[in-house]
Amino acid sequence: MEEIINALDHKTPSVRSETALFLNRVFERSTMEMLTVKLLKQLVPGLTKLCLDSTPEVRDAAFQTLGTAMKVASEKKMKPFLDKMDTVKMARINEFYEQASLLPSISTEHVASIDNYVPPLFVTVIGKSGSQFKQESIIVLTDTDIK
Repeated sequence: MEEIINALDHKTPSVRSETALFLNRVFERSTMEMLTVKLLKQLVPGLTKLCLDSTPEVRDAAFQTLGTAMKVASEKKMKPFLDKMDTVKMARINEFYEQASLLPSISTEHVASIDNYVPPLFVTVIGKSGSQFKQESIIVLTDTDIK
């Protein structure tokens, strides 16, 4: 969790926006019970800070993620965290709240047995971009991950 919170405050805008979008994808597959007040207390302050970011992509990612969180957790549960948000920013969050489409939640039913579960592989790819080497990690899904 600490890594996610730190990534929301990263100096690079793309890291901040991609972290917010990652959280959005997690929230889309979550249930109301999964998004506890304790979890929201950890994540929402970083996301509300991103609503003030100078980069439009970062702001939009934060609005989208907060809108999805509000759709999953409920407006009542999110209200204390968004009380200080101005009306323009709340309008953007509400816009994404209305558009949010929730996916089937992730549950243990998708994994027949812990003995049969094969975690995804992380592969590090090193390539040359211009005069610099770039290193990226990608996830390779196994056939048990795709159902």
